[in-house]
Amino acid sequence: MRVGFRSLGSAVILLGCSCSSGCTTDDPPSVHTTSQFRFIDVSDQQGLPPQILIQDRADRYMPESMAGGVVIFDCDGDGDLDLYLLCHGPTADRNGSDRSSRNRLYRQEQPWRFVDITDLSGADDSGYAMGAAAGDIDNDGDLDLYISNLGADRLLENDGSGVFTDISEASGIDVDGWSSSVLFADVDGDNNLDIYVTRYLELDETIRVTNRGGLPEYPAPGQFKGSQDQLLRNNGDGSF
Repeated sequence: MRVGFRSLGSAVILLGCSCSSGCTTDDPPSVHTTSQFRFIDVSDQQGLPPQILIQDRADRYMPESMAGGVVIFDCDGDGDLDLYLLCHGPTADRNGSDRSSRNRLYRQEQPWRFVDITDLSGADDSGYAMGAAAGDIDNDGDLDLYISNLGADRLLENDGSGVFTDISEASGIDVDGWSSSVLFADVDGDNNLDIYVTRYLELDETIRVTNRGGLPEYPAPGQFKGSQDQLLRNNGDGSF
């Protein structure tokens, strides 16, 4: 069972956070003090996309007001942190025929340099991704992926080299609807990672709202019924 965290070489540079021995605390800090921390966006210099486009329909369909995020983990066991970037294309294309909806896997080849290995990795799930997490579900020492989607969730098994196989059906994963995020945890102390899936809303695609000007607006969450979270217990044999 493995769930780990390490310092990461992300696409952000942190500058100037030291203080010389001459620093004193005699005077209270000013409310106008400027922070010594500076972040510089260098993603386009590191082989990473500068932005992810989210489909925006004119009718203000609620899921399209959200983005999926990123998983930072070591996909191939080389000691470097890699990036799994969650994407989603048009909501009407939840089955993934639009290649823009594919998730992307970027392997860190050398410090601060990433290479897109999506086509070789098998991690190119095309569901409408809302969240994901990495954890070792089979105790083989590498990190597998669970993807929480608007639609069917996916479970991807890692062979240790950063190549993944979709075992959703074989493992008994049957979570559909609107999953927002996911957590790996050993809830029963049997040394097998279980999966807790947080659910969001029961999406009713017929609900439409307009603003005072009569233009389409995003519905508020309170206009939908909530969905029940799901706990998937790991049987220790590759099934849940």
